[in-house]
Amino acid sequence: MRIVVPLLIALGMSHTLGMQAQWVGPLHKHNFKTFEALEAGFEGYLLPRPWRPRLLSNYAASLFVAPQADDTPAEAQERFGRSVRAWVFFWFFLTSLAYVVALREKSIFFIAGTFAAVTYGYMPGLGVRIYPWDLPPLFFFTVFTLALHFRRFHWLLLIPLATGFKETAVIFVVAFLFWDEVSWRKRFAYMLGVGAAAFAVKVGIALLVDNPVPLLTMSSKGGNRLLENLAFFGELGPLHPLFLDAGLLVAFFLLPHRTAEIRNLKLIALLFTAGILIWANIWEVRVFFEVIPLCLVGLALYVAPGLLEADRGPRGCGSLESPGGPPLDSMSIPG
Repeated sequence: MRIVVPLLIALGMSHTLGMQAQWVGPLHKHNFKTFEALEAGFEGYLLPRPWRPRLLSNYAASLFVAPQADDTPAEAQERFGRSVRAWVFFWFFLTSLAYVVALREKSIFFIAGTFAAVTYGYMPGLGVRIYPWDLPPLFFFTVFTLALHFRRFHWLLLIPLATGFKETAVIFVVAFLFWDEVSWRKRFAYMLGVGAAAFAVKVGIALLVDNPVPLLTMSSKGGNRLLENLAFFGELGPLHPLFLDAGLLVAFFLLPHRTAEIRNLKLIALLFTAGILIWANIWEVRVFFEVIPLCLVGLALYVAPGLLEADRGPRGCGSLESPGGPPLDSMSIPG
């Protein structure tokens, strides 16, 4: 039952979110454009510059889009809505599954918190944009956040792969600096090595898709974005930064630094937020999905640390119990 109950909740919430996505997905023309970007192959891959290097997200999304037929406009809209529903269901359930594997029944808190934050980002009236690169990074950031908490730093070797889905994944290379079990020399070596690999993936994809600006492609307006974002803080409304991720982000930043782990999570979230302010539109609230797991783990550490002690070894050493076998911290860690 430790797994069955949270899995049932994950299925239910994935279905609910998918149904919401089916309804709002067809409401914006950009959603069609991004999900169908590779329907005609690379020859028709004509997305704007900031979106083109997110090739793995766009390719994976194309696998969920049903082939076009001689549909009426209403039928085409319904077909597209079902495709978006399947996509959102898949990635939300995969993210929930990461929590279930790590935390068993205590994953319910994190699944529900993630659902609330993502639902806020997909509410009608907030732009109703659902892009292929919204939820894959949420999954990878969830895995990386859990890896940091349980001291499983070898999972951060997936950062270059995650960069192919969205370049924000490179932010997590700083987590190697928190690897207390190894020397500072190895920490910097891993951070620089994995960061270089992630950078190579981004540049390689940019060259593959013939992106004219292969290095700085997260914004099409350059430095103007920062001033626009800062000015938006003074505009009250449903999209105000106070409500980002259903209020999780602001609450997380207001937490006292009770533990070193909270401080480390805040540093990663702060670097991420700084990048968003410089290169993205903060009123497109979906761009903050990645920090949802950082916020939830940080809040749990402060208000209910027992939620993160499931399957941990003695004295909080960060070991995960492996059912039917030895503790995972008996396994070797690279380096």
